[in-house]
Amino acid sequence: ADTGDAALNILANETVDLLLSDIIMPQMSGYELAKIVSEKYPTIKIQLASGYSSEQALQQEPLQSPILRKPFRSAELLNTVAALLKAKDNAH
Repeated sequence: ADTGDAALNILANETVDLLLSDIIMPQMSGYELAKIVSEKYPTIKIQLASGYSSEQALQQEPLQSPILRKPFRSAELLNTVAALLKAKDNAH
């Protein structure tokens, strides 16, 4: 999805296990999207990514996982997603 609203429309119509979002997006920040998703869809794991180092200080509430810092390698993304989904499987 290219915006937070588009992501929310997808989540309303499809089963999703994990949301990966940039923090800086048009219309809605990744933090705002994560807050809405965690309230409406508490079983969805959330991973935010950012290329900015100062955004950690802007965070209001703790996330399920630390922010993935750009640039990251595909293996790092794969390991991060796998760990989040594994944690979901262990929670059931």
